[in-house]
Amino acid sequence: MDMLEIGTGAMTEFEEQTHFSFWAALKSPLIIGADITKMNQSSLDILLNDEIIAISQDDAGIAATYLPSLSTEGSIQVWAGPLSAGSFEHVILALNYGASATNITIPWSGIPQLQNSTRASYKVRDVWAATDLGTITTGITLSDVSSHQTKVLVVSRA
Repeated sequence: MDMLEIGTGAMTEFEEQTHFSFWAALKSPLIIGADITKMNQSSLDILLNDEIIAISQDDAGIAATYLPSLSTEGSIQVWAGPLSAGSFEHVILALNYGASATNITIPWSGIPQLQNSTRASYKVRDVWAATDLGTITTGITLSDVSSHQTKVLVVSRA
């Protein structure tokens, strides 16, 4: 993918977060395509998010993949991929590109790397909210995901 368009004034905060999330999870180079001296603080905070940068720079270097079985054409996309801890840690992106807020349910059995796991409980972190969501069994439902918002979760063994 080409340069990041964060800070150009063309996107909302959620759209900028989505843009950066996908560049990072797909392991695309993080090249800023805007004048950083003219960016607002929100855009700078997005570009300086250490947890998203860590996903991009993860040693495994494996891009997240689209999961059509968990996605709904025209409204929801779910992507997932391993991080350097292999079967112990994963990144999940849940994008609402529908017209209104919605709930997104992600069963652990729908994530290829977690399908055959003997463990059903995982620690979950919401990266953009910078919040640990606790240990979750079976799967997660993300409530009230705004239009054009992407939730980025890091999931690891409990």
